[in-house]
Amino acid sequence: MRANRRDSGSAISLFSFQDIITATAGIMILLVLLFSLTIATRSVQTETAPPSIDTPVEEPATDPVDEFLMLQDRLTALRQQEEARARLMVLESIQSSFQTSSNSVADLRMVSEQRKNDLKQALLNMKSREVELQEVMSVLQNRVALRTLTIEAKDQEMQRALIVECSGSTFRTGTLSTKQYVEHASDIDFLKWISENPRIRESPIVFLIKPSAGKTAFDVVQFLQEKGFTVGYDPLEEGISVRFGAGVR
Repeated sequence: MRANRRDSGSAISLFSFQDIITATAGIMILLVLLFSLTIATRSVQTETAPPSIDTPVEEPATDPVDEFLMLQDRLTALRQQEEARARLMVLESIQSSFQTSSNSVADLRMVSEQRKNDLKQALLNMKSREVELQEVMSVLQNRVALRTLTIEAKDQEMQRALIVECSGSTFRTGTLSTKQYVEHASDIDFLKWISENPRIRESPIVFLIKPSAGKTAFDVVQFLQEKGFTVGYDPLEEGISVRFGAGVR
């Protein structure tokens, strides 16, 4: 019964599968031909057309070792440039410092010259002032000489005479022989001094009476005349100083 079934069944047909394979292969071949034609036409266009600006230029591939060496050379060059700049800056700073020091030396010279000139001018001014002071001193000395009464002895009697300068309440006495003077604060002190020196009676007494002495001096003159003294008097202007002998007042 099994054998009968095998013989009676129909066989499998592969015609449809072969058609599909053939059609697919034909389509693939057609696509390959189309792509090959497209690539060929593009290559021809790129060879004939000028290069575009926007088209990136492919750089040839370089070796990493070469790139490292190039970078190292660039770094060395940069270091050398930095060292050169630093040396240049140092040289410029040294030059500026030297210029500054030169200017300072020039300024110091100018200041010293100015001070020297100032000192010379000050010396000239001092000399001129000294001359002026000498002139003033000579004028003052002349005025003092004009306002000074110098009494000199012409004989022995005048040498022994007692000179009495009366100014206010003060009595100044001096002798030409001793060239010394004594100052008395009042007429009482003066009369007391005369009473204590009896040798004065032997010498003439000359009174030089200033207006400020007034009546007091004349009363003393009158009193001494009554006591037997040799007395003389002479008026004297205020402000005139009396010099007893050479350099003694």
